[in-house]
Amino acid sequence: EYMGLCSTPSSNLEVITLINDIQEVFFDMAEGDYPFASTYITSAVGPGLYPLPPWPMQVACEGLNADLGVTITGDTSQVEFTVTASAQTSATADVSVSVSWDEISDTSFTIDDVKATGIPALLKGVGAAWGVWCNVTGELSCLSQGGCAGTGMSHDAEEWKPYKQQTSQDKLNDKNLKDKDGGDGSTCTSTFSGTWNSVYCNDELNLVNYLVQGVGNDMFWPPNVDEGWNSLDYSDALSSLIGTEGQLYAGCTPPPGIYGYPSTFDAYANWLDAWLGGTDLNSYSNIIFSNGLLDPWSAAGVYDNGDVPNPGIYNGPLEVNLTEDGSLKSLILDLGAHHLDLMFSDDNDPECALTARQIELNSIQEWVTQFNNQNVIRGTSSR
Repeated sequence: EYMGLCSTPSSNLEVITLINDIQEVFFDMAEGDYPFASTYITSAVGPGLYPLPPWPMQVACEGLNADLGVTITGDTSQVEFTVTASAQTSATADVSVSVSWDEISDTSFTIDDVKATGIPALLKGVGAAWGVWCNVTGELSCLSQGGCAGTGMSHDAEEWKPYKQQTSQDKLNDKNLKDKDGGDGSTCTSTFSGTWNSVYCNDELNLVNYLVQGVGNDMFWPPNVDEGWNSLDYSDALSSLIGTEGQLYAGCTPPPGIYGYPSTFDAYANWLDAWLGGTDLNSYSNIIFSNGLLDPWSAAGVYDNGDVPNPGIYNGPLEVNLTEDGSLKSLILDLGAHHLDLMFSDDNDPECALTARQIELNSIQEWVTQFNNQNVIRGTSSR
């Protein structure tokens, strides 16, 4: 009712699914948190060529910024806390829920108690936030569970692991598409929206930085990993997320009409590190690493000494030299979403984007000049 759902969840599983569906879209909205309307993220991983509004995260939070009388006490870093919604009438009681990792207790309250708190307004705000992505067209009269896809985390690990086995029905669908219009597969018989999965699967990218949530360092709940995960050593934690090192898994299932996906997937593939050098930057020059702090991917960015800025307001420098000669730089855009600095200029661009573009332009011009000067010197010496 308050969230604008098409149907009311009727089981714990449907409630968890709903929570997961809502949480997924915040990754994508943060990635596309530009100061202008844009279809860049929605067309790549979402509903299609429908523009998100300017600053979509601010739009999503509009109904959540008010003081709704909801407080959190306890140790959120350990996912041990109590959520209390204060009663707004003397005839009803406060509503409190105790959380211990992925379990809740102290739920002895009535629906009337709930309605007499700020919870209805909170639910309405959550539904509106979800709708910024799921109802990006503004044409839906209600929101459906499972009807809105995002690239964020799922509480079912099998939902995000890239190495899911292709089913016999998938293979039959592929064969039917190939047999259509002559059978040689040379004629395009279908359309496909979204390109990210193709890149991810073909390059065997190890994008582990966004796989865990709800463990006490973000706004999400419940945790999508088992209790005690925080105490695991790195190798055990990694294997619990992406599988066993040295084992090949089935490749990604290609969408209908798309061919060429690899038949296997190595979650620990290191060919990119071997080809590009990984995090060893000693032998490189003339590179700018740009990090937009509004973009969730910035957690895996390149910073001085590997120091990722903490969440919150960033007061540090925009430009940081990673080498003494300044040929490697890290740019930190406090109001930058997914490579905002590479977008076309917009009147609403924040100052950090303007400065970053100028630094990048100056650097490229300097590199070209250096290259040309070296060629002149080589040409002169050879004569």
